[in-house]
Amino acid sequence: LGDVYKRQVLKEIQAELLTVLVETPLAKQTRLDGEMQRLQQGSMSHSEFLLQWKKKLQFMREAKMEIPGEQTLFRWYMQKLADKFRLPLLQKDWRIDGPEQPPRKFETWEEVARAVNLMINERMDIKASCHQTDKFMNVDEFGRDVPQTPMNPGRMTQGKAQGGQCRYCLC
Repeated sequence: LGDVYKRQVLKEIQAELLTVLVETPLAKQTRLDGEMQRLQQGSMSHSEFLLQWKKKLQFMREAKMEIPGEQTLFRWYMQKLADKFRLPLLQKDWRIDGPEQPPRKFETWEEVARAVNLMINERMDIKASCHQTDKFMNVDEFGRDVPQTPMNPGRMTQGKAQGGQCRYCLC
């Protein structure tokens, strides 16, 4: 009897709150503006970030907000991406239209998202093909040789590891 009573009281409280706590259209739109402005990939995976991005756009549509044009959304998406994705994306063209189509630069935020997924797949393939003694991608972002470390064995100096790890292929 106690649990049934508690559930009934909870339902009554929830019903009452629904009539009192209503977000006005202006308040909702203002909140969504702020959420979109604050959204950054940060340490999120790209798939988590993409999901959050799409959810924010959907909430904006549902709130009958004006959705910015393709160029603005493209710029916002690029600005919100983590540097580890944004910089390599801009350094080359991608096969965003499919493996049989020629590579090209992206023009929309959706194409940027596809290019990020292509880049992640490319990095996973490179990492999968790495061997402990592979020195192929042992260069930094400027093309300089990267000395080997215990995390990436190969070159040691007098028994001590020197330098860092390749940031391109993650080997």
